[in-house]
Amino acid sequence: MEENNDDTKSEPVKRNYSVKLMLKFALIVVLATGLAYTHYRYVSYLFENDRNFSYLSEMEREMSFRTEMGFYYSYYKTIVEERPFVAGISKLMYDRLVEYPKDVNAFNRFNIHPEVLIGSIYRYFEPLLNTTAHRQCHMVDRGEGLAPVESCVGIGQPIIFYLEAIWWLAGLTVAGLFLHATALRSVFRNCLYFL
Repeated sequence: MEENNDDTKSEPVKRNYSVKLMLKFALIVVLATGLAYTHYRYVSYLFENDRNFSYLSEMEREMSFRTEMGFYYSYYKTIVEERPFVAGISKLMYDRLVEYPKDVNAFNRFNIHPEVLIGSIYRYFEPLLNTTAHRQCHMVDRGEGLAPVESCVGIGQPIIFYLEAIWWLAGLTVAGLFLHATALRSVFRNCLYFL
């Protein structure tokens, strides 16, 4: 017969956290964050240098969007400007501007979920964003014979808020690509190890 030994005490399981593994993980996260921020700054500066966006009036800014840029911005603008919020959603669900006279559900036809989310976030924070801390206006001289025009910059402007969100999403895309490449590199290296 077997004897049960109650004298044996179960020892707590120790987790094997390696300092090297933790440093590697921290380095990967720092690199991904750095790449995201660098790409965000790059695309925002590239866009600003291409169009001198800060010195344009609101109408000129909207006119500078081409093809799909303006198309998707129009959905964001609908969410931001339509009162109440449900009316904006309804306007997107029964859109007649795309294929007149048929109603088109823009949610089903197009990928406008990011625009709706960004517009919703802007509407939620609008009272906070429309302060002088987040919006600065200045007059831009148009030259001889042309009247000066007011131009406002800062995330208090709906169009600037939209662009900043888009640039941050572009940065997150680069960070995601970097993290996927890092994960695939280790998988590929492990596959080669077994060959």
